[in-house]
Amino acid sequence: MIIFNRELLVLLPKAWLKEALPELLARDASQDVIAIAKAKDENSGLAPSMVLTILDHPDRKLTLTEKSSKTISDIRDKALEYVSDFGSMGPFVVKMDCINYQLSAPLR
Repeated sequence: MIIFNRELLVLLPKAWLKEALPELLARDASQDVIAIAKAKDENSGLAPSMVLTILDHPDRKLTLTEKSSKTISDIRDKALEYVSDFGSMGPFVVKMDCINYQLSAPLR
């Protein structure tokens, strides 16, 4: 399972996919995390090719390259090629449902 928010990418075991959302939200992931990677900057999380580095080993990297993208309403279906030198090596294609979420506050 991959959780990604433009800045951080978290790799979790595949077994997590079998759980319902309330159980996932209530669960302590600290013991199950395979790896946490950080994007070079927040804007690189929107680029067609993203290079991330593992937090405790900045010399190891993960690359996600966009292969296709389709937008329906506020949800974007993306197919990304995953290649890394940590965790699951790849290359393989990862399908992600991306939600366009914007937070704004009134000007004072």
